[in-house]
Amino acid sequence: MVKRKAFTLAETLVALSIIMMFGSLITIGTRMMRQTQTQAVQTMTTQRVLRALIILESPDAAYQLVTCHADVVRLRSQTKQQDYLLLVKRQRLVVTTMQSGQIVLLNQVKQAKFQRLSDRRIGITIFCTTGQKVYEEVTLY
Repeated sequence: MVKRKAFTLAETLVALSIIMMFGSLITIGTRMMRQTQTQAVQTMTTQRVLRALIILESPDAAYQLVTCHADVVRLRSQTKQQDYLLLVKRQRLVVTTMQSGQIVLLNQVKQAKFQRLSDRRIGITIFCTTGQKVYEEVTLY
């Protein structure tokens, strides 16, 4: 009887099970990396929004809330005695004067919704172009 060189059924099953274990480890690792990346992007977006809105809370500007609509907020600076609008323009959250000029607070903004919470507080929901949604409350001084 001639002996042939070949794999047995048991050897083939062991090899397939090892390959399947490596495949599942790679799949789990990829899923975990995606979740970590998504969380990091959300954290960065929230931090960007917080840094941008600090300008509104600055006591130096002393903004006073005049009117608040869903898409625009009208502010008045006590120090400069000038009116400002807070709105989304060309995918940017901006503070603009009635005459000219604007301060860009945040880029990549699809839409912002404003809600008056009190005489000095505004709730702002920002919808980013990346699909993220961030809600922050701003207190004006």
